Amino acid sequence: MGTFKVSLGIGDPQGRRYEAVDALVDTGATYTVLPGSFLRDLGVRPQEKYPFELADKRIVELDVGETYVRLDGRTHVTLVVFADEGTEPILGVVTLETFRLAADPVNRRLIPVPGLLKSCYWESPVPTSRDWRGHWGCPPDLTYIPFRERKGIKGMVPMPVWTGRPLRERDCSNNDMRRSP
Repeated sequence: MGTFKVSLGIGDPQGRRYEAVDALVDTGATYTVLPGSFLRDLGVRPQEKYPFELADKRIVELDVGETYVRLDGRTHVTLVVFADEGTEPILGVVTLETFRLAADPVNRRLIPVPGLLKSCYWESPVPTSRDWRGHWGCPPDLTYIPFRERKGIKGMVPMPVWTGRPLRERDCSNNDMRRSP
């Protein structure tokens, strides 16, 4: 296994002009990192400061902004970090996930991956209750019925359906989507 770089285009905030960059793919970096002067020359402006933990455990605050990134013929807006001059460009995991790509370090390439929707979620409208409203997780009275059991829909992704029956606690932990009794 090893490190590798990919070519990508960094755009101005309007997405009209792009500059080519070879960036190190770093799954240990949250955001895409580029020298601040490079981003400013493209017209990207810092929007706020974020704290970051470095490899040596120091915490630093750096400017963060948004701009267009072009990768494998597709374009998305992503967060970018304004780094010091001389910093090697880094392609971070937020940008990789936005493009639905993962690092394959053995073959030194990016590979497409599906998006994940594995946490507990529910269709709207769902009856509200003070016990769970506003919390991410399972409301107390939902039963999960896989798509393949719903008429006319095929697939493996579970879809919650309001049944009025309590959902067992363990059904929601560890994304266990079995039916309630």
